[in-house]
Amino acid sequence: MERNVMIRKSVYQDIPQLVQLRMEFLKKDQGEEAVNKYPELNAKTEEFINRYLNKNLDIFIAEVNGEMIAVLCVFYLELLPRLVSKDSKCAHMSFVYIKPQYKDEELEKSLYENSMKHAKEKGAEVFEINVLEKDIPMYESAGFIDSGYPPIQLLLGNNTWGDWSHALEKGINMRKADSLDIPQLIDLRVQYLCEVSDIKTVKNRTDFETRVKTYFDEHLNKDLGAFVAEINGAVISVYFMIYFDQIPEPGLINGKIGVPINRYTKPQYRCDGLSEALFVYAAKDAENCGVELLEMEVPKDSIPFYEKFGFEPMKTIPVQISL
Repeated sequence: MERNVMIRKSVYQDIPQLVQLRMEFLKKDQGEEAVNKYPELNAKTEEFINRYLNKNLDIFIAEVNGEMIAVLCVFYLELLPRLVSKDSKCAHMSFVYIKPQYKDEELEKSLYENSMKHAKEKGAEVFEINVLEKDIPMYESAGFIDSGYPPIQLLLGNNTWGDWSHALEKGINMRKADSLDIPQLIDLRVQYLCEVSDIKTVKNRTDFETRVKTYFDEHLNKDLGAFVAEINGAVISVYFMIYFDQIPEPGLINGKIGVPINRYTKPQYRCDGLSEALFVYAAKDAENCGVELLEMEVPKDSIPFYEKFGFEPMKTIPVQISL
């Protein structure tokens, strides 16, 4: 790496150059023709950076004599609290780009180190990157691991969902949860975690429930949707969906992503059609709210459930490292 290279966090004055480097990256990554199909991409990218910079978004740049030569973009997500962690913040690297004439492994390593150090200072527990399968060994040698769950995705917009409403014939009502449902949502979250962890009870349950309640209070019906099925006012099934904005790209010009997580139905109510009906309800709501893409990691035995709705394997695989 050249001695006069300086790495720093970007500020609002950098945005025109950041947008320019983003366009260079996309043309190299997806082709100039694909980028030119979306004349609004420039403005959408500038709008995205303006909205999130130094909030949910950190951008690290390298410059030589005032010229910006490289950029690394990190977006922060707040995930549902888990049993084993006090915080559930994830730092997700959106993209990294170094101008070809400055391409250097040491420079790229320095960008990663700066971004990971800052993510840890901001309270992120993990740093995540989406990589091609062929590149996984390289990241594993640096301490990254993948979840072992295949990542799948579904592009929204022209979906034929089918009719799963026969679940309603059993007296089941589906709706979007609100703040009054939080006590039941907490209980279902605990039941889900006990089942997937194969445990009977949660240690320090009061502390955990307090963390989950705080999360719901802050995120429910903002960047978190909770979709429930109920019988006579009692919630029997839930589907959570986390929403976030991805930096725009061709084909995802608004960048709105939905991540369906933690479908859970009380054992005595599990039957054919209920999970499908609740998923479709949640997906339609996401579509109506402008979400363009659903993506998730699922156990292999759950893939057939989602394939019936059109989910396909993702081209990249998320790997992460603990901070």
